[in-house]
Amino acid sequence: MPGRRKRECKKVGCHALTDSADGYCEQHKKEKWAAGDERRKSARERGYDAQWEKYRKEFLINHPLCEDCLSKKILRAATVVDHIVAHKGDERLFWDGQNHQALCKQCHDMKTIQEVCAAAGRIIPGYLRGLPKRRYLKPSVPVYVVAGAPGSGTSLFVARHIKPGELLIDLDDIIRRLSGQNPYEINRVPYLVAAYWLRDRMINALHDNKEQYAACWITGMFANPDDRRKLHSELDAKVYVVSTDWMRCRLNIKNNCEYKGHENQYIKLAEKWFLNFKSCPFDNFVSI
Repeated sequence: MPGRRKRECKKVGCHALTDSADGYCEQHKKEKWAAGDERRKSARERGYDAQWEKYRKEFLINHPLCEDCLSKKILRAATVVDHIVAHKGDERLFWDGQNHQALCKQCHDMKTIQEVCAAAGRIIPGYLRGLPKRRYLKPSVPVYVVAGAPGSGTSLFVARHIKPGELLIDLDDIIRRLSGQNPYEINRVPYLVAAYWLRDRMINALHDNKEQYAACWITGMFANPDDRRKLHSELDAKVYVVSTDWMRCRLNIKNNCEYKGHENQYIKLAEKWFLNFKSCPFDNFVSI
């Protein structure tokens, strides 16, 4: 039987040829297994024991606000002591006070997925569509879903109605934070799987609501009625659809500086939204 055709190692930057079934050369195969072993360890085995818990409580007393949110002029309580540089079992890095920062769970999750994607050199596959097949956990706070085509004004609608202490889950904002760039000016595809994963993690965190949000707003296109039905039924969400007409959406995209240079791409997305949208009995149509 002929041997497997050799190809370059899947590790970014490695050009070694391999015929391994998993696509990694011998060196990076060992690194991959080592990383897996580290992930399989319990929190206590990774150093997060009673001594760390005591240190964590003292650190958060002295640093009560999320540093990432604070840099954006947002006041949010910190709940996690984060290692700025991943310690990877290095005890010196683990206990180095200069390597610690206070973060809220949302910012910590965002940083974690960035590190996972960077370590993998690619987005780990898992989502084929926007919403997962598994069921969401039931949230303990009211949830509002705002759907609409690009340029319809979903962000403006939320800005007019959201109140202090309420959480906004917006896919564009998640992509902005993952990439560090304007989501309208980049190829979003490499970030979508990570963004969907993080959005679902934020939604499921509302089940025990440790951040004590008063309510949650979720924005997106959600043209597919099955997506809105899932959010409505599993999250008991009130669904708003911003009913801006096609011509107004097109004009808004052309006049919005954030879309500059990519107007045609988002006009096509808006066209697709109007072609795919089907109303549901629970939809609440609103105008801007």
